[in-house]
Amino acid sequence: MIKVVGMVDNGDHGLPEMTVKINWQGRILGVPLEQIEGVKVDATTQETISDWHYWCDQGRCF
Repeated sequence: MIKVVGMVDNGDHGLPEMTVKINWQGRILGVPLEQIEGVKVDATTQETISDWHYWCDQGRCF
């Protein structure tokens, strides 16, 4: 299990995906939000993740 600790500014990485920062093995890494699945998250967070997955499934990612 990982913990999302923030968002990566789109200008910082130049990738077409919405990217989040995760804490993994003591390092901060950027991971596409589309690859994240909520575990033990509140309803608002789960809705946000689900909405983004739906958006990407419709071909509307950045």
